[in-house]
Amino acid sequence: MIQQITGFTRQETIQLTNCTSSRIAYLEKMELIIPTRYGAIGGKPTVIFSYGQLLGIQAIRELRLEDVPLPTVKRLITFLENASYADISKDKLLIAMNDDIFWTQKDWSDFANNMPKSLKKASKENKNISWYILIVIPMGDIIDEIFNTAKKINFQDFQQRITC
Repeated sequence: MIQQITGFTRQETIQLTNCTSSRIAYLEKMELIIPTRYGAIGGKPTVIFSYGQLLGIQAIRELRLEDVPLPTVKRLITFLENASYADISKDKLLIAMNDDIFWTQKDWSDFANNMPKSLKKASKENKNISWYILIVIPMGDIIDEIFNTAKKINFQDFQQRITC
């Protein structure tokens, strides 16, 4: 039985993310993006990236421009790779507050419900909160960039392949 491979090849990933092959190799070496490999017995494996990894590659570029520390980038990318297609939405922001990572609506309407319990507890007890680092990733911008590139290069079955 032949296994159905879903996702994007290295070449497609390069096209969709406007990232160089050497940059993707670097991201693999740093274990930020780890694609799936198929058929490595005695030959060159097929390397497949998921939709979450495509978004991750785009997010890494933005995060590194903002000098976000590498361990935080790794946690964010792992969170993004493990998110379901239903979780990933143009109407959401990906939020990192120190060690906590979560989704919130773009209008911040559910932020209070989703923020870390440790922060809620400290505020309720009127304890001094020293400081939190808040990182906001606007998923709509990242999703739009990939979709616009797919449209520009006339990527035929893009929509079907991201929902698999």
